[in-house]
Amino acid sequence: MAERCHNHPDEEGLSICHSCGQSFCADCLIEGNTYYYCNQEACRLEMQKQGDELVTNEANASEDVELVTVGTYSHAYEADLARGRLESEGIITFAADELVNRIYSNAVGGVRLQVPAPDAVRAKEILSTDESEDLKDVFPEEEQKE
Repeated sequence: MAERCHNHPDEEGLSICHSCGQSFCADCLIEGNTYYYCNQEACRLEMQKQGDELVTNEANASEDVELVTVGTYSHAYEADLARGRLESEGIITFAADELVNRIYSNAVGGVRLQVPAPDAVRAKEILSTDESEDLKDVFPEEEQKE
């Protein structure tokens, strides 16, 4: 049987506090850089002492981010391929209408791949780059078929 949350016995424990060793649910845990800690003051202080706090900028996290559509795709897998190229270059992406598109593709106009506005120009450049020449080394037998 799974361990129960120390504070909420009706909830299943998600993880154990690295400091006190008790099991806690998601509502009672603070995610550290390496470990989870509970909300108890002594445990939060231990997290700080160990230098395990996640560095976040809550002011920036709560700001609205303007997203720009850099590509529209008829199928989710096409958007996933483009998304992979951008994320491999360190650009954060968001696929708008991805789930709705699976059922109502024509109605919503496809999957819109979006990025934060400051990354839009670079993202469009990456997506417009033809890298098919690089695949000749990976799939040399394809050249012989032509």
